[in-house]
Amino acid sequence: MKKVSLLAASVALALVGCGGSDGGSDTNTGTPSAGGIVITGFDGYFKNAVVFLDSNIGTKGQLDQSDTILGLTNTKGQITLPKGTDLSTGTIALQTLKPGDVVKLGLGDRIAAATNKVDFASDYSDTYTTDMDLPGQPMEHSVVFRSQQTGDNVVISPITDLVALQAPVALRTDVTPEQKVCDSLFGENEVTGKECTAKLYSDFTQTDPKLHKTAQILTDTKAKNTNYTAETALKATVVAAAAVETLSPDELKDPTVRTDVTIADNGTVEDTPPIFTESKPLLTAAKYNEVQNAFDSLNIKTTKEVAGSKGTLLTSINISDLFTMHNGKTVEIDKSKVSVGYALDNKNQSFYGRINDKNEFELYQTAGQSITSVGKVNVIFTTANGENNTTANFSFNVQAEAGAVKPTIDTEYLAEAKETLTNLPLIVGQPFNNLEEMTLSADALFNETVKTIELSSNANAIGLTIKLDEYQKDIIISGIPTSTAKAGEYYIQLRAIADNNLSSEVIKLELPAIVEGMISVNQNEVKLLQNQIDSLDLTVGDLIDHEALDLDITPLFNSNVTGDIEYYAGLEFDKKSRNNHEYYTTIPGVRVYTDEVNGLGTLTILGTPKEATKGGYFYVAAGINPDTENEIISKMVKITLPDVKPADEVIPPPQPDNNVSMENTFLYESAVESIDNEDGQYLGSGVSCEVRYFMSDGENTGTGEMFSSIRTVETFDECPTISKDTQPNIDERFESFGKYTVDSNHVINLQMEEEYRDENGDVVLDDNEKPLMEKGNIYLSAKMFDNKFITTLQETMTPPVGYGEPYSWLYSYAASTSPNSANAIMAEWNKLEDGTINQLENTIYFTDESGNIQPLRVDATMNSVDQNCSGDMCESGSTDADIFIKNMSCDLVKDIYSFDGYSISESPISWGYLDHETNSYIPNINFYPQGDSCGVDFTSDSEISLGIHTLHGEVNEKYEGKYQDIMFSFKKD
Repeated sequence: MKKVSLLAASVALALVGCGGSDGGSDTNTGTPSAGGIVITGFDGYFKNAVVFLDSNIGTKGQLDQSDTILGLTNTKGQITLPKGTDLSTGTIALQTLKPGDVVKLGLGDRIAAATNKVDFASDYSDTYTTDMDLPGQPMEHSVVFRSQQTGDNVVISPITDLVALQAPVALRTDVTPEQKVCDSLFGENEVTGKECTAKLYSDFTQTDPKLHKTAQILTDTKAKNTNYTAETALKATVVAAAAVETLSPDELKDPTVRTDVTIADNGTVEDTPPIFTESKPLLTAAKYNEVQNAFDSLNIKTTKEVAGSKGTLLTSINISDLFTMHNGKTVEIDKSKVSVGYALDNKNQSFYGRINDKNEFELYQTAGQSITSVGKVNVIFTTANGENNTTANFSFNVQAEAGAVKPTIDTEYLAEAKETLTNLPLIVGQPFNNLEEMTLSADALFNETVKTIELSSNANAIGLTIKLDEYQKDIIISGIPTSTAKAGEYYIQLRAIADNNLSSEVIKLELPAIVEGMISVNQNEVKLLQNQIDSLDLTVGDLIDHEALDLDITPLFNSNVTGDIEYYAGLEFDKKSRNNHEYYTTIPGVRVYTDEVNGLGTLTILGTPKEATKGGYFYVAAGINPDTENEIISKMVKITLPDVKPADEVIPPPQPDNNVSMENTFLYESAVESIDNEDGQYLGSGVSCEVRYFMSDGENTGTGEMFSSIRTVETFDECPTISKDTQPNIDERFESFGKYTVDSNHVINLQMEEEYRDENGDVVLDDNEKPLMEKGNIYLSAKMFDNKFITTLQETMTPPVGYGEPYSWLYSYAASTSPNSANAIMAEWNKLEDGTINQLENTIYFTDESGNIQPLRVDATMNSVDQNCSGDMCESGSTDADIFIKNMSCDLVKDIYSFDGYSISESPISWGYLDHETNSYIPNINFYPQGDSCGVDFTSDSEISLGIHTLHGEVNEKYEGKYQDIMFSFKKD
């Protein structure tokens, strides 16, 4: 398993029934809390306009499937959202609706889902938008306006839409989008700054007749021109503003005085001020209310009785003076264009209407027809005014006759369905389809045969699609839940409609809780695995053998989701920074693997421990759907390793011949070390610059205190800057390593004591519950060669009585009073660049058979492999590195050194691979004799990633104290 896979002003005329379906007004996405977000849309106030969040994903400025519908505006053009509603994933927008748009655009289900009411798509099928400048009249255009405004009071208008159009191009100029719009509306720099912004986002319907009229013109302009862009809209605004200046105060206030600006397909804007239309007829408010009240008072019921040959007159309503011009002149109604029909069934011919000579509307039951259906019936009148017509929409309701039967609910099956839903496994990120789990019948919920079943659900907002099948028989629930929810927070609503249009009671089926997908850890199985690993015997230089152990991590993890589980072993994975430390343990030379080829949880621990190590560990984890947004990852389970015992050989202390003093001077040295972040997470290993200072207590005292620079991430880049005046005992960059003694031969003995830990890494306590202590002695001595302190270190540790024998090891290194030698092999000084080969040079030292110090020249390179190379001389893999050791045969090199590579990077370079046949780690390192020298070739399929990458040749045990480690660091940033 790859490690990276684991780990969005009131209308003065109060009209009854105008603006389409009453069911669509005042809708919200929930019950608004006090101080919610109020959104107001207008050129005049828009009633029953769709407010939505124009997603950054879909087509901007268009209501599409990626957008979130928030509800419909009320008669004040407003919708109130709960405070705290997240609107950050898009732009607030509004779309006006013509009659029929809800059905044509398939918006009914989405509007119903946005409300907090019991409603269905059909409740909105007859919904349309009314501009309350022309109350009672459906809008003639379907148009979208947007607003960039934020806060608790947001306005949307043709003016804010201009600003939203400019926003994407504003970064290419030093003029803000708001200022560009103000310059077009009021003249360049006439209105600026906060005054400009205030005007653009004001409710100008009540305060600024000129801006109000300009907005009306822009509404018609956008509706009639497909080439309404950021550039053409500003040009059209200049023309519209100029045209408005030609109007009288009465014309400014007359909402029927309209015009639009012509924009050609090539983007040319007609700059001649357009001619305003003659005033359109207005719907008389008082008369509208009178007529609608008359319709509301009708008591029409379904009946099986068929009307006679002339039909049955049901009512007559006086409609004189329904329409007038702005000057009060009455406008005639076109008697040939009277429309009467059911809102949801235009084919039902139960009614017809006509206007008699007294200007009365006569409503008839159609000859030869019965009245079979309940429901809303629309009546529409149109003026006889040439092209400048106005319509008025009225409605009445047909009630059910006595004894009419509505669909009833099968309570027994309803209980069964609720129980079935309770057990649905709805998990965030987990694909779900109930047809794979069970069948949930909608038809069986109702006792009688019904004409249709309606379904609505609020769960579509969280990634689920809930609908009826094509036969309206079964409920289909599918999709991938995107967020958790409490039981009952999301639900399904159903109702049945009979042939007579009577509907059943609404059934509410609550969905179960939606939970996070998770992979839990079985702690009992963890203990069993740990017990097996605790039985391993780890010794420096001995190959790990665990063939008798059944190391299976599969039982450690339990999942509540389906999918193939992949397993991980290595050091802790930081998902946020995507650190990749798969296969690593904290014991040098020891690696861990899972069976990636077969996707099994078989765990392999292999390698040869290189250092006596206490408290070693690694982690295991499991994951599903790696490398996807829906990935599910378990907790990292820490597995401890037994302490690595030292080899049996006891190393003699260093000899004092020709030793030099190391006291009272800053000594710079290099060492391959590991580094953790502030949270204790392993970041990687590399060459670190260490600065030592042996501070004498005074001349000839034979005592002192050792200080060492504190290892940080920066010390893996280059050596810290130390001045000659630095006092390590008070400098916060240094820490004390304890007191030491020094003899006449300049051999320093640093005594130390630390808490003794058992093989599990736990502190061992004595009978008084106090920690047992392990004592240690470090002997250091140095000889001068080539202006360097060639230093030999012997460390001996003595466990508490009864806890083992003392153990020791030797180490040789070169230290210098200058940082230059250390920096030469440090990362910051060796930058990797694409297409170049970095060659580094260094000299290390060894002691020959006669005890003499000898130099050893070593060079190193690292570079990306040319993938376009062809021929026998080409390198394989993606990254190539080499160490060249002068005047030493490859046989001797292999005898003295073990090579490996390390990284401090989110994507470490791997210089080896797991051989699945032998279940062992194989370094991809080869040796090439070059005369009397040797080339060590490192090959990796990993690309050179950002970070620090180190090549390391570690001295094998039998040569410790004689030879020095080979180390080079490179950096890519």
